[in-house]
Amino acid sequence: MEETRPAEDEWASVPISAIEHYAYCPRQAALIHLDRDFVDNADTQRGHLAHAVVDAAGPGVSRTGIRTWTSLEVVHEELGVHGVCDVVEFPGGEPVPVEHKSGSYRPGGAADLQLAAQVLCLRRMFGAAVPRGVVFAGTPPAQARGRRRRRPRSSAAAPDRGAARRLPRRFPAGSGQRRTL
Repeated sequence: MEETRPAEDEWASVPISAIEHYAYCPRQAALIHLDRDFVDNADTQRGHLAHAVVDAAGPGVSRTGIRTWTSLEVVHEELGVHGVCDVVEFPGGEPVPVEHKSGSYRPGGAADLQLAAQVLCLRRMFGAAVPRGVVFAGTPPAQARGRRRRRPRSSAAAPDRGAARRLPRRFPAGSGQRRTL
């Protein structure tokens, strides 16, 4: 049987998406990030289509004239996390992550944890306060009336404690050891 666990150096940093997946469903996180077992369904295909615009990396300007960067890679080496922000807006020059979700938004849920990790990475990378982040969620872009910008009710760096309690204190490393975040 072929080894499917990530190589040790792959877990030197935990993907932000693994944090979001684990908060949503620990089993799903293990299947995707450890076993590399993922099968698209109608919901994930809808998400791929909704992300088509933000997956084209690079600088731009929003409809309202705000400087943006799509698919910005972020990292916080001290915390051992890395990922990609869907969109980072720069109103007044300060970065604000905007996480796009094609489904519904649940305050204090997995999306807020993902956004909090992005905020922490941006703080470190830009040396800026980054006091907030935004979740843009709802129906697909073709039905843009249903999509809404939602600012988490608490600071993006301090999501609901209920979601944070579901996270493991340690994430597995490829060598079978455990790595503390």
